Amino acid sequence: MKERELGRISEKLHPRTVADLLLGGCFQRSFQLNFLGEEESQEKQVEFVNLILDMFCEPAVGEFNDSSQ
Repeated sequence: MKERELGRISEKLHPRTVADLLLGGCFQRSFQLNFLGEEESQEKQVEFVNLILDMFCEPAVGEFNDSSQ
């Protein structure tokens, strides 16, 4: 809830879901890099996390366009 209050995620999003998606994405990226034997700088890691977090701050996230209407 604090993340919403601080404006880090949209008011429309559930903080636990955002955390799960962030950690899942980071785990998957880490797994792939490890599997491929590649390394990534801390700068690139921070950039990746910030890109994901920026997506959660966008007002359109969580809204779906229902084209069936």
